[in-house]
Amino acid sequence: MTLIAHTLHHRIPFLIGDILFTSKAGDESITLPTALGDTQHLLKELPYKPALYSQKVYVIKPNLIIGLAGSGSEMKDFLKEFRVQCCYYDKMTFNDLMRIIGDYDKDKLFKESAFIASLVEKENGRVQVRSVVYPENDWIDQKTDMFENIAACGTGDADFCYHAGKLGDFSAMAEVGS
Repeated sequence: MTLIAHTLHHRIPFLIGDILFTSKAGDESITLPTALGDTQHLLKELPYKPALYSQKVYVIKPNLIIGLAGSGSEMKDFLKEFRVQCCYYDKMTFNDLMRIIGDYDKDKLFKESAFIASLVEKENGRVQVRSVVYPENDWIDQKTDMFENIAACGTGDADFCYHAGKLGDFSAMAEVGS
């Protein structure tokens, strides 16, 4: 299972991604950090096994973040080139972002992967969050009572959107000064 997702609440973006990479040659003895208890016996049945843990969400510039999913080698190559291209801009704009993404040969070099890039810009005194996803058809995009927008991609996308869209009660117990 993999997941990268973006939510927007009161125009504040939040980008998340899991850390697990899997492969057919993975290692079922790798422990999964889960609240489900012992899951090792379940891994024997799966065609893809845990292979390693690695970061999938990156802050590229103070106003630009990207989340990646898919083939590790494609993600690594894309991220390297993306960072290099972004270095040429002191103040990244959405047009700059779209130009960089458009110039990358995604059909050839990123065909087994996906990304979401979110850019925060100030226009006419207002903060605006603009995002671009690839490939567009692989993303679930919805609006809920809680979030202005939820976008998710990966095998966990439908579950994430369902649960993230549910209103729930949250309470915490703490005393002032403790």
